[in-house]
Amino acid sequence: MARIVHSLELLMKDPLGNLHDVLKDERAYEVENAIVRIGNLLQLGFGEAGAKIISASMKDGNMDTTRGGKVVNAIFGFCDIRNFTDCTEVLRADIVKLVNDVAKVVHTATKENFGAPNKNIGDAFLVRQGGGGGGGGGGGGMGRKNEDGGSRNRGRRGQRRR
Repeated sequence: MARIVHSLELLMKDPLGNLHDVLKDERAYEVENAIVRIGNLLQLGFGEAGAKIISASMKDGNMDTTRGGKVVNAIFGFCDIRNFTDCTEVLRADIVKLVNDVAKVVHTATKENFGAPNKNIGDAFLVRQGGGGGGGGGGGGMGRKNEDGGSRNRGRRGQRRR
């Protein structure tokens, strides 16, 4: 029982923390395994932003539902693979390779520009720039760093000036 309570305390402290240290005791194993599964589903559902809200609301061990949120500025980008149905008919099973290759390009470009991939749904990709949090650059800034560490000069809407 103490390990189950400990698992719940870890989940309250860090909603995105590792929950796979499960108890081997047979009776408590099923209960703790259920808690881990629920925790993993919550992690998927809440995401990074939701985890911060939940964690802040549960700091003292009690859920504070009256705690206000905060405004976050972020840019969301959405793209999808054009003519995906046609591609699927031609590529058949190899369509997975195409989607994975496109996902790799989208995710790499997003991370290189201090953004964070948010969701992949079939042939569609949602990414976030800014909004704080890990993976998103923390400060929400649009500029990338040069090799020498200095910021590139960005114009309106984050476009690079030449």
